[in-house]
Amino acid sequence: MNTNEIDVGKSVTTTALNTYNYLNIVGYFINLIVTFGAGTLNLLPGTTSIGEMSDKYQTIVSPSGSAFSIWGVIFIAQGIFAIGQMLPKYRSSKAVQDGLKYWYFLVCIDQALWTLLFGYEQINLSLICIASIWILLVIANISQYNCKLERTQIEFWMLRFPFMIHCGWLTAATALNLNVVVVNSNASASVQLTSGIISLAVLHAIAMIYLWFIKYPNYVIPCVLIWANFWIGMELRVPMDQITNLFGAVIINGVKNAAFGVAVIVLIQVLARTIFALYQWKFSNSTVDHLSDSTSTQELVDEGVPVEAV
Repeated sequence: MNTNEIDVGKSVTTTALNTYNYLNIVGYFINLIVTFGAGTLNLLPGTTSIGEMSDKYQTIVSPSGSAFSIWGVIFIAQGIFAIGQMLPKYRSSKAVQDGLKYWYFLVCIDQALWTLLFGYEQINLSLICIASIWILLVIANISQYNCKLERTQIEFWMLRFPFMIHCGWLTAATALNLNVVVVNSNASASVQLTSGIISLAVLHAIAMIYLWFIKYPNYVIPCVLIWANFWIGMELRVPMDQITNLFGAVIINGVKNAAFGVAVIVLIQVLARTIFALYQWKFSNSTVDHLSDSTSTQELVDEGVPVEAV
């Protein structure tokens, strides 16, 4: 047997660094350098920083600048992942090898490209780019969800959480980028308002899907959407002049209240889903304790007890 392999039952798990591991760390640093170099520090000639672009293309659903501090959490979490997945203990993890694969590398390259397109004010192309980043993150999360996971704390926080929080923020950012395209097209106030309201509705719907329509609920993405909606509402408490002049106080207050309302509704749903999950867990454990002494695993399954509880 190769010294770089460990025989685990009938399966063989390699402990050698492979293409996925190298792509993950290379992709992370490419994204980091381009995002902060061009997008934040504005080091490339002819580009505009993301912050300046946000002010220039202000929409009715643009969040306060404080909302973008979440990027610090995303990059720190993904930096820990990029280094951690190089270590012998985690490099061959199924969450990395079978789940993430090359999806994260594609996300990093795509995001670096978006930073350049947005910085050079290629607004329409930037929407296509950011939508593709979101799709790649959704695929990465689904791929990790469907692979055989250990479901440990370290696996979640180091190998899965960084892409959940990123996916959550890109969900909101894609909706925002769509509204920026609408603003850039010089659409009327009614069209901009319609686009903004639909965006809030879609964000709420996506949060509900991740909470209620999958076997293992994802709490991270809905929580990020709570964050986004809260800061949309906060921005509209003291809106920019162009927003005030275009929409007026009544509409602004309506959208502000709607954004805060969506944040509260999603928060209530997160709490409700958590309570329901705890009830399911307690019921499953009590059922297993009651039946397991004289009942086979197959009989437990036939009784309706989830396999994970057996």
